[in-house]
Order: sequence, then C-alpha cells, then structure tokens
Amino acid sequence: MSRRVAGEEAEALANETETWIASHLDPRYQWPGNYRELEQCVRNILIRKEYQVSQQIERQTAWDIFNGARTRAFTAAELLSRYCTLVYAQTNSYEETARRLAVDRRTVKAKVDQELLAKLTANPSKPLKRPT
Repeated sequence: MSRRVAGEEAEALANETETWIASHLDPRYQWPGNYRELEQCVRNILIRKEYQVSQQIERQTAWDIFNGARTRAFTAAELLSRYCTLVYAQTNSYEETARRLAVDRRTVKAKVDQELLAKLTANPSKPLKRPT
C-alpha cells in the first residue's frame, strides 16, 4: 500500500505510519473501514502527518444503532436516545438535530445520552466500544 501511495518513499512512509498508529491509536482499534480506512490513514499521514478517526467513531456508532435495531437489542427509547445523540454530535445544536429528525427540540434535549456524547466528541483517536 505504501508503495502505491508514496512510490520511492514507501518504506519511510510505512515506518512513519506504524509509529503514528502505535502512539495515537488504541492497540485494540478495530479499523471498521478495513483496508480502505488504513489506506486513508496512510494518505493522511503522508499529507498531514496525522489521521483523525472521529468519522469512523460516528460510523461505528451508526452501525451499532443499526445492528441494535435489527436484532431488537434496544427499546424504542434507547434507539431514539442513541440516534439523537449521534445526530447531535454532528450538529452540536438541539434545534438542528430536532429539525433533521423531525422531532421537538425538547425531545432531543431529553434524549441525548451524555455518556455516549462524551465518547463521540472527546478523543477521536480512541475507538468507541460496542454497547453491551
């Protein structure tokens, strides 16, 4: 992958990427985007010298919401809470979240899960653990 991305500088890029990953990501990070996410990481380290996984955390959370709904692991209230929290983490506005979800602003405010919100907004380099 490094050869394709960086050509002659492949070995140096691979070493830089491995060092960055070891010092910034949890060793248990699951790479939810698999190969494509790793490739984006390599490209971002080449260009920006860093990689942000916050979108991956949001995708993982969205996937967890989908799986929870599909397997009926959540009550309707839990599902609404997780969904409101995910959208609120993206918008940082109760009004905008309410508009996007077509619910009342007060409902959004009551349903945002502060613990999940902290995980979504705190440290994007740490993976979000699956709910138990």
